Amino acid sequence: MFSNIFKYLSYFILTSTFLLNNISLSNAKSNMVVEADESIEWNQEEGYYIAKGKAVAKHGDSYISANVILAYYNPIISSREIVKIVANGDVKFSDNLHSGTAFSATYDLVNETYELKGPNALINGPEGSTLAKSKITYDKNKRIINLIEKGKNNFKNGRKLDAEKIEIILDKNDKFVQINAVGNVKVVQKSGSVATSEFANYDKNSDIAILTQSVEIRDGFNFLRGEKAEINFTSGISKILPNEKGGKVVGTFSEKKWF
Repeated sequence: MFSNIFKYLSYFILTSTFLLNNISLSNAKSNMVVEADESIEWNQEEGYYIAKGKAVAKHGDSYISANVILAYYNPIISSREIVKIVANGDVKFSDNLHSGTAFSATYDLVNETYELKGPNALINGPEGSTLAKSKITYDKNKRIINLIEKGKNNFKNGRKLDAEKIEIILDKNDKFVQINAVGNVKVVQKSGSVATSEFANYDKNSDIAILTQSVEIRDGFNFLRGEKAEINFTSGISKILPNEKGGKVVGTFSEKKWF
């Protein structure tokens, strides 16, 4: 997801010393087009390349655009290997599977970490969309995506997950296998039923979500309340439980219908 976008951007930066504004680079195997309204510069003393003014880098089905794109390298090392890429202002990116927007994007090639800053950083992909008011981060080594401040996941299957902070754990194929949510958690099912809590954990393999602390499950005028809930999305069964110290669970059922 992130790695594909920045891989092409890295290629663009390494070849940008040979480019002027609105000149394309091509060969038999690849086509790279770089455009910038103002300039493409190389600062050898401070060790960075910069494309200014509606900068766009295109390679095949992938592109990234921003008001300014910078790439930093260590000027002491002759290989000029890029160590960090920063795109600032009205960032847009896309490949054959993903697209998104942000105010800024940063890729640390040394630590293999990625950061998209908002307001309202957004990624669209095959499994749905991911949005965060503050930022979205990805640690490639840990295979963890974090949605910071008012995170939202809208899945293709119709489910929705909102929380103040959402952690998405990926497998080696970059498919999510687990989601942890903290703060003002809200789970909406395709049927329209809504579950709220302070904490939630979802395991994709079992298709079960565990919600804890101040849990409420509401379906129309009917609701269940307790300190813990287990939602099995495959079977459609929701179970409400007390906390470990005991206590009561509450269920209220009404014949009224939404209209």
